[in-house]
Amino acid sequence: GFLDAFSEFYTAADEETEYVTEDEPGGADAAHAEAAVEEYREKLEKIRSFGIKHPYIALLESEYYALRGDHRAALDVLSGMEDGYHKFLSAGCIYMETGYYEEAEEQFTHAFECREGGLDRSLISGLFFARYYGGRPMDALDFADRLEEQGYGPFVEPLKKPLLEALGAELDAKAEQTELSEDELLMLCEAFALR
Repeated sequence: GFLDAFSEFYTAADEETEYVTEDEPGGADAAHAEAAVEEYREKLEKIRSFGIKHPYIALLESEYYALRGDHRAALDVLSGMEDGYHKFLSAGCIYMETGYYEEAEEQFTHAFECREGGLDRSLISGLFFARYYGGRPMDALDFADRLEEQGYGPFVEPLKKPLLEALGAELDAKAEQTELSEDELLMLCEAFALR
């Protein structure tokens, strides 16, 4: 019945099927991506056939549209949902994928406000990368530092290290041209400590 279809959907999506919507070096080709999206659609239709309305089904629909590259339809599905963590987290991911980083950060912030029990890996990554790709690497670094102080170090370190390395390389090059500020020198020292 329904629970079997729902369980099969998640099991296949998480463990067996790689949903890729564009060619990547070493990734699936376009035909494989189309087949994966079609398989996703078929599973979604099977779940829809039971006529049950539920927020998780809406999330699956939104993900399907996002996989097809129809981000407007994906966001439209989410707009019909009651406000909550999963709605805002999904919207944030869609905005990240489309390069709307300010909107993504806003959605991730709403997700955080809805979530009981603090941050999780998805929110930490979303909030960090919305700042970083939004052209605010120092805000991303400050955010990571605050999270480290709150005990989220294991989640933050893999995000922070590449950013520090990139900023360190920029500051190292800048140091040859001009004198660095105290904050820049501290960051350069932190970047060199990673080597």
